[in-house]
Amino acid sequence: VVITDIRMPEMTGLEMIKKLRGIKQNLKFIIISGYSEFEYAKTAIDYGVKGYLLKPVEEDELIGILKNIKEEHDENKRKYDSRLNYWAYTALSGKPSSEDFDLAQSIGKARCVAVRCRDGKVISNKAHAESRNTDILFDAVKSFDGINSNLVVKNTASRSIECIVPSKNNDIRTLLKDLRSHISTRADFDFYIFAGKEADDVRKIIESKNSIKDLYEIFFYSDRTDVFLYDDYTGSDYVKVFDDKALIEKITSAVKKGSGEEVKICTDEFCTAVKKKKISADAAIMYIYNVFFELGGYFGEYKIDVLKYINRFSMIRGQCLIDADLLTEFLRETLCEITDFIDRQKD
Repeated sequence: VVITDIRMPEMTGLEMIKKLRGIKQNLKFIIISGYSEFEYAKTAIDYGVKGYLLKPVEEDELIGILKNIKEEHDENKRKYDSRLNYWAYTALSGKPSSEDFDLAQSIGKARCVAVRCRDGKVISNKAHAESRNTDILFDAVKSFDGINSNLVVKNTASRSIECIVPSKNNDIRTLLKDLRSHISTRADFDFYIFAGKEADDVRKIIESKNSIKDLYEIFFYSDRTDVFLYDDYTGSDYVKVFDDKALIEKITSAVKKGSGEEVKICTDEFCTAVKKKKISADAAIMYIYNVFFELGGYFGEYKIDVLKYINRFSMIRGQCLIDADLLTEFLRETLCEITDFIDRQKD
């Protein structure tokens, strides 16, 4: 807000307003003058001046104009924030809103950054807890000073927080480290940060988001780390097919024997193989499908619905952030549940 007189040395207040308009368009002006001439007032209106006060100025009158300016500013900011957030949502969905792109075009190069909690839901079935954790992450990321809160969205399908981080004036490694520290003060659960490859234009931000899928696969079999930056894993390959028939025979044999101890040994071997061979999450889950298909005939004898158990794993495929340890734990619990049921049937 600029408060100015009309008659001043060098240039008049109206001339100054005209010049400043060309430099910064969002300035708001109030004129205080001892002159009530119509031409002054008319020119002031043409320049968009928010108030024209005659000296001596009444305090309440000036305060009233300032309040009006603030209300107008707050409303314009609300509309701007809403439009920018909507654009971010559509851009990260792969269908950016062309109507709102004018708000984001100055961003230039950028990356998609995703924050997710490790999905214990598949084990404990605590859907409410997972939803709570996602809400905590969302509030934490939005309150982080290093990221524009209007470029932060919640992906309810994957229970992840996604945001657009401009490359301009940002050291990505420092930013991710600071983001991690910031969230840690608010989250009392495990969470992980994934930064996709840099998009050379923010309109291609979906390419950066898609590159994070590779990081999820690497997360599945890798040693534990809190932050995954795409640049650090360029060229990393993961195996998309897992076909260890001998291990399938071991697992099915352990289940048929009803041996919980052998099931544990076999599932531990499964976990070790996944990590050593860098098996992707999809490949590991497909492998588990094959285990249940092999057990299909045997399940039939005890009227066990094999599809019930396959559907358990279908639920998490592509939707949950899981690692090899978590998947192995779920597999072990499921197979032990089945062997216990068969033992009771035999008795």
